[in-house]
Amino acid sequence: MRLLKPWLCSGALLFAVVAGCGKKEPHTSGELLRRLPMEDAAVVHIDVGALRKAGVLNLLSAGKAAVDGEYQTFLDGTGFNYERDLDEVFGSFTPAGTFLILKGRFDWPKLEAYAGKNSGSCFEHLCRMPGSIPERRISYLPLAKEVMAMAVSTDDLAASRMTKEGPPRATDLPGQPIWLTVPGNVLRNSKALPPATRIFTSALGVSESVTMTLGPATDGGTAGNYEARLNAQCRTAEDARIMTVQLSKLTEMLKGLMGKAKSEDFASAIAAGSFSQTGTKVNGLWPLRKELLESLAGVK
Repeated sequence: MRLLKPWLCSGALLFAVVAGCGKKEPHTSGELLRRLPMEDAAVVHIDVGALRKAGVLNLLSAGKAAVDGEYQTFLDGTGFNYERDLDEVFGSFTPAGTFLILKGRFDWPKLEAYAGKNSGSCFEHLCRMPGSIPERRISYLPLAKEVMAMAVSTDDLAASRMTKEGPPRATDLPGQPIWLTVPGNVLRNSKALPPATRIFTSALGVSESVTMTLGPATDGGTAGNYEARLNAQCRTAEDARIMTVQLSKLTEMLKGLMGKAKSEDFASAIAAGSFSQTGTKVNGLWPLRKELLESLAGVK
C-alpha cells in the first residue's frame, strides 16, 4: 500500500484535472454563440474591441451630447462602462425576448448589489430585476469571470437558458467586426420590423436567410473607410434573380429621389449600393466613407 499510495494520489490528481477540463469556461466565438436561443432569431455580433482599436467606438461616443440618465445610473451603480470594459457582444432577438452574451471586465459584487438596490435579487449569482415596464424582466449571471449572460424577457430566469451549449452552427462565422443574420421568416413578418426598413426587407423576404456585415473596406481604397455587405441565400436561382432586380430597382429609385445631391448621410450611403447574383446567392455592397460615420455621430 505504501508503494501504491503515490500512484493513487497521482491518479486522483489526473482525474480531477480531466474532470475540470470537462467543465471548461466558454471563450471562443463558436462556443458562446451556441449558447444563444436560435429559433426564429435574428443574431448579431459586435467586436467592440476591434472597433475601439480602430477608433470607431471613440468616434461614435464623441457624438453624444450627454450620457442617458438611466445609463449613468447603471454606470454609477456597477462601475461598468462599455467604452472601456466591453470587448465583444453576441445577441439573439427572439419572440421570447432578447438574449445577450457579453465579454469584458465585470465587477460581479457590484453587479449583484445593483440588482438588490433596484427591486431585484440574486441567488447563486443569477440576478433578476424589473425592467422599464412590468412585462420586461432583466436577468444576468456569469458564464465565466469575463463572460456575462443577460436576458430581457417575460421570464425572469431567462438568462439561465444560456448556461448550456446548443448544437454547432453549420456555417462559418463572418470575419467582419459587426454582423447580423436574419432568417427569411423574420423578414417576411413585416409587423416585427421598423417601418423605415420595410421597403427593402420586402425584397429580401424571398430569401432563406440574410447576413449583413460591416467592417473596413476591402477594395484597397482610402484607409479609414468602411463597407457594408449583404449575403442572401435563396431557395432557387430564380428567387435570387428576382431579389437582385428588385434591390437594384429600389436603389435606382432612391438615387432618383435624391437627384444630384452628394450629402454625407445615411440615405446617400444606401443609394450607393450595388448588387450581383451568384447562383442561389445575392451579394450587395455599400461603400461607407469615414465622413458618413462622423456625420451620423454628430462630429464636426
